[in-house]
Amino acid sequence: DENDRTRTLHWKVNPIVETLDLSDTVLDYTGDVVTYSPSGFDPVTMLVNGNTGFSPGDYTATFTFRDSLNYVWSTERSEYNIPEDASVTINEDEVIVKWSITRGVYDLDRLGTPTTEFVYDREEHYPVFENVPSWLTIIPDRTVTNASESTVKITLTFSASEDSGYVLNETSRTYDVK
Repeated sequence: DENDRTRTLHWKVNPIVETLDLSDTVLDYTGDVVTYSPSGFDPVTMLVNGNTGFSPGDYTATFTFRDSLNYVWSTERSEYNIPEDASVTINEDEVIVKWSITRGVYDLDRLGTPTTEFVYDREEHYPVFENVPSWLTIIPDRTVTNASESTVKITLTFSASEDSGYVLNETSRTYDVK
């Protein structure tokens, strides 16, 4: 029969094309583990390796797909919001991102209020905080020993060790000591 012809139809299922927002590749040190997780990352469909760090420094995260047959990365760099100074490698199978942790800012207000009144005991005194991190050095510009009717202004200089992961929001404060 003329109407009984076999016809062949060719068709293709294309994979889903994904991107990530890589606009922020620099994170701040927090004192805890820092996780680099760009917007667009979906742990259901994607895998990542190298996206956690603790100390300030440079790291490399590699993003891939759990199902690389049905998902691919866009190869159009403009779709990723990549900063000019960022190092990113993109192909259909993986996205490799150089990211970093910078030194965090430590706010000296976290130290609380120091003790600034002392009882005469023949010892030298200056403002003292209860809980000072081991990486923080405090040096007074002067001390008091004798009881006095007037207050003495003492300036404390603060410094963070290089390996602390922090920079300070200020480096000196002046206190009235009696």
